[in-house]
Amino acid sequence: MVSSSDSWAKFVPGPDAVPPIFQVDFRQDGKFPYTIYHPVNDIGHQRTNAKLICLYEDKLTIIENIDEKKTDIITFQLKDTDYLTQGRILLSSWISIFFTVDQTPKSTTILFNTAVDTLFTPIVLALRQAMTANVITNTSGKGAERSELDDLRDANFKFFSYASTVLLQKQSVLQSVYQPAIEDPLLAVFRNLHTPDHLVILTDSEFILMEDADSTRKMPQGSPPYGIICSYLPLQGIRHVDVRAVDGAQLISFSLTLPHDEIHLPFAKRQEPDLIRLKARLEEAVRARS
Repeated sequence: MVSSSDSWAKFVPGPDAVPPIFQVDFRQDGKFPYTIYHPVNDIGHQRTNAKLICLYEDKLTIIENIDEKKTDIITFQLKDTDYLTQGRILLSSWISIFFTVDQTPKSTTILFNTAVDTLFTPIVLALRQAMTANVITNTSGKGAERSELDDLRDANFKFFSYASTVLLQKQSVLQSVYQPAIEDPLLAVFRNLHTPDHLVILTDSEFILMEDADSTRKMPQGSPPYGIICSYLPLQGIRHVDVRAVDGAQLISFSLTLPHDEIHLPFAKRQEPDLIRLKARLEEAVRARS
């Protein structure tokens, strides 16, 4: 766990503020990019090298200082982003970006302290904008059509609150399905789960998946879930949707096929009618975006 603000990510206001270890590899390429410097962090499980993260108008570049003689540079076009995931557990946050370069699937993860997560908001918004080809101004949720989420307020207020903040301005929610944690009754005292609490939201431009980050851990009943993981998938990147029963279990699998990945989401059997309806609406939304 990060214990000192000296190891937190920092905004870089201009070229003169670029740390010396990155001066050789940094390229301004016209207008100075939105830039974040993350110092070396060797405290706890967030062990990372120093990084310089540069958001240009059409690309993202991450320069990592491996050692005194070596740096690693990742650059990709924003439009080549396949999907991204944001996670947060107490003071530990991360963004995982999945993208394609020369028809080769790649990924990178940026770790940071939750106290500075707003520094990374412009990067997340730029990636979502590039993936969905939407004009994105903020994530306040104001102006977004979210009446489909009203029932979630009582079922899981944490998910309701988080969903309200990640919806984009004027983004319409077409359908949502919430699945509480599915527990093994014999080991319920340890919360040994088949699956954590999760929520899927179909909008007119994205498929959003939220998961409780802590439910998979063996924790005593009543332990508060502090974490959440949220994935953003552009509709045009979804190749196939499937709903089928899981052999030997009272579960339904909702599966998504992406260009270079597959996602399988387990739901209780009683959710099958809603999942069949979700599949039809998702397929219709994908065709509309094609």
